[in-house]
Amino acid sequence: MRNRKSLTIFLISLPAFGYIIFWFLIPSLNLVAFSIYTKKGMGVQMEIRTTPTLENYIEALSGWYLDSLIWTIGVATVIATVAIIIALPVAYYLSRIEGPKAFIDLSLLFPFFGGIFYGYALLYAFAPQGIINWLLMNLHIISEPIRLLKTNESAVIVMTIVDTSLAIMLLRSSLIDVDPVYEEAAMTLGATPIKTFFKIDLPLVKRALAGAWLLIFGGELASYNIPYIVAGPHNKWISTMLYRELTQYTNFPLSASIAVVLTLLSSGVLLLYMKIFERG
Repeated sequence: MRNRKSLTIFLISLPAFGYIIFWFLIPSLNLVAFSIYTKKGMGVQMEIRTTPTLENYIEALSGWYLDSLIWTIGVATVIATVAIIIALPVAYYLSRIEGPKAFIDLSLLFPFFGGIFYGYALLYAFAPQGIINWLLMNLHIISEPIRLLKTNESAVIVMTIVDTSLAIMLLRSSLIDVDPVYEEAAMTLGATPIKTFFKIDLPLVKRALAGAWLLIFGGELASYNIPYIVAGPHNKWISTMLYRELTQYTNFPLSASIAVVLTLLSSGVLLLYMKIFERG
């Protein structure tokens, strides 16, 4: 009986295992294999030598590649942190109001699923004749339009706006599940609304906070579309350098090694998250 049950479970799980092996394990192993190969020559003279080497990893972790990686990690950290800080009070408010929940959910999902279109819309806002320059000039903060487009800073602002919507959506769904009875009990004992929020609500959604931060951080670590659209093709993101090595210079081994480094970095952050909350 037990053997039959085990066989049934195995057969049911087989398609899932096959999917993981075919679409994840094999491509990942292929990526790692390419990362230790060597490229020789350019154009039609290009040759990929399969002699194992760590030169690509040394190059990927030095010079402007290292500078770009540090920049990307720093920016992803800032974007994720700022998005969570902005999203938390908004998510709390939206979780407590009575209103058309479907409309609220749809409004929050729009920037998430339409990131490219949202980026283009904000692109016009950052234009010399856009609403931001218009507002700053009418408030007499500046006397003439300032350059906002094609800068790394403008891309960071746009990405923060887009990711804040995602953070609100994720945190709101967790805050809705917090039983108001806990808040009422705390207030009955004399706690202020702010103290109740920090002592009751925040600890109950700490996993959601960490998960939202991790999701945003991982997404921005490999972000390509919005930096390319807003900051231009010569931005400082590591994903842009990876794309350039892959398409312009056809340096498959180096681009593979950069991809492996990014994957290991994301996996390390995920494992740290799992380790912390296993203890907690």
